[in-house]
Amino acid sequence: MHDGLVISAVVFDLFGTLTGSEASRGQQIVELAEVLGAAPDALRDALRETYDERARGSLGDVREQLVALSARAGGSLLPEVIDRALVLRMSGQQAMLAPRPGAIEVLAALRERRLAIGVLSDCTDEIPILWSGSEYAPLVDCAVFSCEMGMRKPDPRMYQVVLEGLGTRPADALYVGDGGSSELTGALAAGLRSVLFRSRGDAYFRYDEEKDWRGETIEELGAVLALLY
Repeated sequence: MHDGLVISAVVFDLFGTLTGSEASRGQQIVELAEVLGAAPDALRDALRETYDERARGSLGDVREQLVALSARAGGSLLPEVIDRALVLRMSGQQAMLAPRPGAIEVLAALRERRLAIGVLSDCTDEIPILWSGSEYAPLVDCAVFSCEMGMRKPDPRMYQVVLEGLGTRPADALYVGDGGSSELTGALAAGLRSVLFRSRGDAYFRYDEEKDWRGETIEELGAVLALLY
């Protein structure tokens, strides 16, 4: 038990929390740059510079985003090149959705305990397209994606929407994330109990990372189960 409250819902961040392939993004950028005929560093810069727009869904669909990225990175804009890049991008993002070891088991255990399960993700348009075919979808009661909302964490409306979807009060919910997007501070401000998940060995770039988190921290995703009471 925590502060006398029993948790009835758990909201997870997606990338770097339920997924475990963040370190492979660099190689995917190299492969995408090769298809586009752009320098990998230039494409990496373009991806980071446009992330906020893409995560808010304001840079068009996936194909339009690739055109904008290639233009910024000095790559090709030929339709047939963009076609190949689109196939590669979608397959790459599908690979990025692969669950980290134990993630599906944790979701299944929460479901068995009749807890509501939410996902709140800052992500680009590929993810809602791929979500229904993912391993997470059958186990998650409400998934909220920034690109569909037109806003990013830590906007309090993001937390409000996922909690409403779960039929849960903030005080009854636990938020678990890897600390990107200032998500833990945002969750606390929205009234959720918040826990940083940081697996040993995980080292990758996080947008708007919370570097001074002094709250609860776990190193194994399965440790969530011990935090419920």
